[in-house]
Amino acid sequence: MKKRRPRGTAGDKTICLPIDEGINYKSLVENEREYRSYLEKKIEKYPELFPLGIKEGFRLHGFVTSKRRRIRTRRILFIKV
Repeated sequence: MKKRRPRGTAGDKTICLPIDEGINYKSLVENEREYRSYLEKKIEKYPELFPLGIKEGFRLHGFVTSKRRRIRTRRILFIKV
């Protein structure tokens, strides 16, 4: 029997954000500066999707690749102040 990897810590959340037409998703996710700028704009536009205090700070925290969908996504770490 194959062992399962441990799940993320309690409280981990997934936020799905719209990607505007004409933006190359893969390029956006791979480019740290571009992704941070994109994310900051979405935080301004959709603050209700994010934890309170996200404007105080976050950092890009690696990647996750979906085996089923074969999509690479960015992880962010919310810095609680």
